[in-house]
Amino acid sequence: MQNRAEREVMRSRRSRGVPRENRRPANIRIEEGAYRAPHPLLEKFREWNWCRIILCVAAIYALSGIGLKLITIVSQKHKQVALLEQQAALEQQVEDLEQQEAYVGTEEYIEQAAREKFGWVKEDEIIFRKKNAAD
Repeated sequence: MQNRAEREVMRSRRSRGVPRENRRPANIRIEEGAYRAPHPLLEKFREWNWCRIILCVAAIYALSGIGLKLITIVSQKHKQVALLEQQAALEQQVEDLEQQEAYVGTEEYIEQAAREKFGWVKEDEIIFRKKNAAD
């Protein structure tokens, strides 16, 4: 009679050609006609309908797509608000420049520019200047 170690070696040699899922452990004996209950998780998985799984995956995909669209819409709204503020500031600047353009064409501006830039004076006008310490 062979000892236990030799029997295990013989069993492993015989089972090398058999796929792993079809091998049974050496310490479990399955007799003909004996019923072995499947694992509870496997039973739950078999109970699921494949249509339910496909519908769940499709729902998750749709919800994630909607979520991404909402995020995009919110970011575009923020950009729109920033651009409207920038537009208002530029319109104010244009208005100021138009007022300045209207002022530049007047006689008053021309006289002021001639006095400041060129030092011109009117007839019978006296100019007082400070003396610098270096002069």
